[in-house]
Amino acid sequence: MKELNMIEAILIDPVRGILEVISIENTLQAKYEAIGNGCRLIEVGAYFGHDNISTECPYKDVMYVDEEVYLRFDSREDQLSIGIFKIDTRPAFNPKANDVWNFSTFTGRALIVGTDSEGNTTSHNVTLDEIYKRLLGFRYEPKEN
Repeated sequence: MKELNMIEAILIDPVRGILEVISIENTLQAKYEAIGNGCRLIEVGAYFGHDNISTECPYKDVMYVDEEVYLRFDSREDQLSIGIFKIDTRPAFNPKANDVWNFSTFTGRALIVGTDSEGNTTSHNVTLDEIYKRLLGFRYEPKEN
């Protein structure tokens, strides 16, 4: 029997207004299923930990979103039914951007995963706290250490 390659990812769910860590298979199909709503094609919506200045970032995570969401959910009412969220998409370690918020709007769920030096998908590195601070209108209870 083939052993499954599982990773941990952060799921942003705008309908429930929460973010959470989930375990998924490290496959493209599993990413589609986690994003849901009939997702068949994903694109990178944001990068976290990429500073475009140096290669010394502690992590490099990506946020995947449904690339075709507006083809399937073309009315504002349809889009609201699967949720809309705003997130600050500035690179985490760019000192030139620290004082300017850069909010982008996305429709539907999003999935944050890590990447290694060769671009392969790994478990996320960014924390829930770091993502929560970038989101508008989300509930999140940080766990006490």
